[in-house]
Amino acid sequence: MYGTRHCDYAALAVDKAGKKEIVEQYYKEGLSLRKFCNMHNLNYGTFFDWKKLVDIEAGGGGDSMQDHPGRPTIIDEQSMDDITRELIIHHKEQDCFKRKRLHEVICREVNNTNRRRGHADNVTKIGKSTFTKLIGKLEATPKSCQAKPVARIVAELDPRNAYSMACMVLAFCDDLDEHLIINWDATQFVLEGDGDSIVYTVKSIETEDIPVTSPSDSQLDFGIKLYHCHCAAGRVVPPVFVIADDSMDADALSVNKIEGLANTNGSDAEGYLCFTKTRCCNAAFYRWFIREIVCPFVVTMRKLVRPEVIRTI
Repeated sequence: MYGTRHCDYAALAVDKAGKKEIVEQYYKEGLSLRKFCNMHNLNYGTFFDWKKLVDIEAGGGGDSMQDHPGRPTIIDEQSMDDITRELIIHHKEQDCFKRKRLHEVICREVNNTNRRRGHADNVTKIGKSTFTKLIGKLEATPKSCQAKPVARIVAELDPRNAYSMACMVLAFCDDLDEHLIINWDATQFVLEGDGDSIVYTVKSIETEDIPVTSPSDSQLDFGIKLYHCHCAAGRVVPPVFVIADDSMDADALSVNKIEGLANTNGSDAEGYLCFTKTRCCNAAFYRWFIREIVCPFVVTMRKLVRPEVIRTI
């Protein structure tokens, strides 16, 4: 037997049917698994996986053999589709997956694949190279994201907020000059303490106008509130940033004018960095903001309104 010439199966680019034929040949020759692999120049682990999958299919376990050379992929097509669907759903819900969370989802799907193949389902970790390869197969893209408090995400997903804002704008602003359509509001963003702002999205959703967002989940994260005031004509006030300092008294306010911290790049561009005990601010802040920022801006905008419009106000 050892003096005869045997087929070098490793040299063949075998497809699904070819793998099944090799497994059938193994049963015909009646050799041990290792001796058959040595004789035909097959990798033991690769052929073992082929044999197990053929046995599963023969027992009614479904078609789990891949149609290309080498060992079966760590997750099957069903799991790939499940991960892609989950990435899309969570992106739309402003809950994009960071690396750690996506790693956990992939491990879960590896175990789901293993159960379908009749293997042990106790995988808790995959290597960096395997993770990178799977990200490529999923066509997932790492992107920097913005972190938001969960309450803010819930509010933004409620369409009633958009409807009520549209009705309010139409009711109050329909006949106003653009200089007098003024929006004064505050927005908040989070600086993440763990330094990990990378999430994964899939290409099929990247063309949609959906922000790449993840909930703030670290105790080291801190928020900055930005107060802005602008009109429909495109004019704005200097930005006002507020950071909470829990060591301050409840009624205390610290206002700091900073050159260059601005919306424009002019030589006189400036902004303000304020500190209060909480980001909710206090009476002292709103008194300063209205008197020093909002009221002067409104007075200036009134001076810019066209004369024929003033007569109708």
